[in-house]
Amino acid sequence: LHLCDRRQRQMCIRDSLKKDGIHAVFHYLSLHKSKYAQKHHLDEAYLPMSDYYTERLVRLPMFYSMSDEDVNRVVYSILNFFD
Repeated sequence: LHLCDRRQRQMCIRDSLKKDGIHAVFHYLSLHKSKYAQKHHLDEAYLPMSDYYTERLVRLPMFYSMSDEDVNRVVYSILNFFD
């Protein structure tokens, strides 16, 4: 599975999922940049890979009460995007 750069993720994947009626969001924050980390001076950590993935993560609507049909719809939408 290939990781998209920020622009591709925001423009392509989101739009593709939206066409399939799937709401995906992109608001992940590296833990070392959180308010807790800032309060405890953990924000000074140098974690380039955390920042790299922060820019590329897509949060999919997956949760325990989803039906198998809904899960499959999300999975197939992602697979079709990368096909």
